[in-house]
Amino acid sequence: MYHLSLTFTVHRALLISGVLRNVLLFIFFFSFTLSVLLILSTFMEERLAVPMQSSESRISLIQQVRIFPQGGGDVKFDQPWRLPDVVVIKELADLQSGPQKYIVSNFSYSPGLGNLMFQYASLRAIAAKYGAKVLLPIDCTLRRAFNLDAVFVSRALNDYLIGKFDAVKHHFEELLIREQFRFLPSVAIRANDLILEAKAEKIRATAGALEGDNVNEIEQAAIPDIDESTYVYVGVHVRHGMDITLNSRNTKHGHTVATREYFKNAMNYFRQKYNNIVFIITSDNRAWMSAHIDVIRRGEVYFLNSRHREVDLAALALCNHTIMSTGTFSWWAAYLADGDAVYYGDWPNPGSVLERTVHKKDFFLEKWIAIR
Repeated sequence: MYHLSLTFTVHRALLISGVLRNVLLFIFFFSFTLSVLLILSTFMEERLAVPMQSSESRISLIQQVRIFPQGGGDVKFDQPWRLPDVVVIKELADLQSGPQKYIVSNFSYSPGLGNLMFQYASLRAIAAKYGAKVLLPIDCTLRRAFNLDAVFVSRALNDYLIGKFDAVKHHFEELLIREQFRFLPSVAIRANDLILEAKAEKIRATAGALEGDNVNEIEQAAIPDIDESTYVYVGVHVRHGMDITLNSRNTKHGHTVATREYFKNAMNYFRQKYNNIVFIITSDNRAWMSAHIDVIRRGEVYFLNSRHREVDLAALALCNHTIMSTGTFSWWAAYLADGDAVYYGDWPNPGSVLERTVHKKDFFLEKWIAIR
């Protein structure tokens, strides 16, 4: 089992009646800080040593502030699939009805899907250690993809709870996190349909069928040389959007863009290792992807066009192996697929702030391979 150790800076610590101190350890990738707080709600005899109003006397909170915003802020709840119904808590009193512990974040570090997943994974791992429940703002866009084991609160209540106390480090709880990040059935079905479509294109190409013809089950059974069980699906994330190609702040910080040569070498690595490859490719820059991804044989490459990042991630997670780009979206695609994975070896920029703060041995799993 692989574990990811990530840290960030302590700002303040809370002492409860001189007994409970340094209550919570917390993580986040690259040692970046995120807004987070731990609420310990209890009817035990301890009282907070910090002056508060009586209604807050059993609450302790831990907060960090946003440092480095990323893309994804334009995502709204306009997905074409229905989300599960949830109960939304709007009043503080409803959280104080018993000796339950809570941990909550404002998720302000970055709205990118991969970054949100890291933030939630951090919270959920700590919640498990301390017997707490995660409070999740109802407008957190992770709800578009996953049926999370969390207590949902209104944005107003979530914001009210943010801002009091702080924390530092924790170890990644792999089995727990994999259990949490199970895609919603509607998302999983859409992703599976894309993989089936990619397989059908591969079958047509292998059988020499006319482009555009449908290969139904009867026709497929009549093709003796096709053994679709031998197909190996390799998910490829091509990140080449403006947030890293044109954003000077990001490049100065240390972010790099995976090159055409990298994707060529990575794809050749899998071509040499496996037969009957199908590359499932998604990108935030389809024009660049189409112009720079080499297709050697027909049916080998399938470009995702779901228009929904959650579905794209779910499709990549269904693949056997992964070619990563830079960023957390790729990280989660490789982690959830749990097969062979390669990553861009020239990230981050040498001498940059990002290089000094990221411990690559902690960030990348030991079995993942660096390629340039």
